[in-house]
Amino acid sequence: MDWYSQESFCKDLPSVPNPEIGIVLVTGATGYIGGRLVPELIGRGYNVRVMVRSYFLEYEERWPDAEIIVADALKISELKKALKGVSVAYYLIHSLLLGKKEFEQSDLQAVTNFRYIAEEQNLKRIIYLGALVNVEARLSDHLRSRINVAKILEQGKVPTTILQAAIIIGSGSASFEILENIVRNAPLYIIPPWANTLCQPISIRDVIKYLVGVLENSETTGKEFEIKKYIEFQPIRFKVALLRALSREEHDKIATRWSDAYPPAHELAIKLAELNDPPKFISSYSLKTEKDAGALFRSYCQIGGKNGLFQSNWMWHLRGMIDRIFMGVGTSRGRRSATSLRVNDVLDFWRVEELIQNQKLLLRAEMRLPGKAWLEFNIENEGQENRLRVIAYFKPEGLPGFLYWYNFLPLHYFIFKNLLKQLCKRS
Repeated sequence: MDWYSQESFCKDLPSVPNPEIGIVLVTGATGYIGGRLVPELIGRGYNVRVMVRSYFLEYEERWPDAEIIVADALKISELKKALKGVSVAYYLIHSLLLGKKEFEQSDLQAVTNFRYIAEEQNLKRIIYLGALVNVEARLSDHLRSRINVAKILEQGKVPTTILQAAIIIGSGSASFEILENIVRNAPLYIIPPWANTLCQPISIRDVIKYLVGVLENSETTGKEFEIKKYIEFQPIRFKVALLRALSREEHDKIATRWSDAYPPAHELAIKLAELNDPPKFISSYSLKTEKDAGALFRSYCQIGGKNGLFQSNWMWHLRGMIDRIFMGVGTSRGRRSATSLRVNDVLDFWRVEELIQNQKLLLRAEMRLPGKAWLEFNIENEGQENRLRVIAYFKPEGLPGFLYWYNFLPLHYFIFKNLLKQLCKRS
């Protein structure tokens, strides 16, 4: 299965591709929406430039026909390079997962910078996917920020097309997973008064169609409208959208997931190979086996999510609960695919930092810690056998970091020895 490809959503779109418009920039391409939009634009022949905050080789493999440029919307000099020569830009940036004050300030600063540089570079259009809300109702900080972003873009000199969407239903979307979790796990659910409002769900397929469609319809330039209008095709009904999402999930074919960009600064996190000095603490355990390297690799690439540690999962979930208490990510993120991994995928409170087929898996901790931690699985050939090794790296921060490491060190022996046995058993 090629996890960097996806079924085309726009093959029956009535509009005609117009690659002659020039360079099309997609911001937020590593997120849920952007990750599905880029392949559609490339497939329709557009000259696509993808803006990311940090470079990974995986992006070249994922979008071989796109230009990858590293830039942060909070940095003017980098934005100038990203927007140079661009004709149309998709603005899909948001900082929701930062703290309350941080994300509001970050959102406003990023969009202000973007509007200013877009005007300077004489862009022809900006396309923004905003939120469909009842302005008379009490709004969350997130929705209020999305409205403010739209207003700032509208006030600029570059014509901006603003699409408004409510909850998005699709495999890997946060709205779908919340709904699925409630239905599967809560036989009775009492809706609080503040949540008793009507909404207009829309399929991820239709969202992508509209995003591509408005690009190919000049009548939408400089207009704001709810997703239903201007682009003539039959939207997918809610029930059908649910069934499609369930099908993709059951067949383990989720192209992008809401957790892909969570936390938002993960691309800027320091990597193990980037440390000036090796981590202070290293704990290594290994097991010799006759199992094939490919089978061992597939086995440890299935860690996390519903599998947890394969055995004694209560410890995995307990660590997740503790992390949530301290406002960490916990185990709520799960994993995108049950059987396949790619660089930057999340595994509950870990993220894939490096992946070498049939050799190595390096995970970076994203739970709350008094330091920085990594977990590595690797396979070394020793004649007729293979040595499966798991290594824990930890760089402490002050006294709490030292105490943390020594408190958990005795558990490493039992956890990792048992994990190695389970990995070999499942290979």
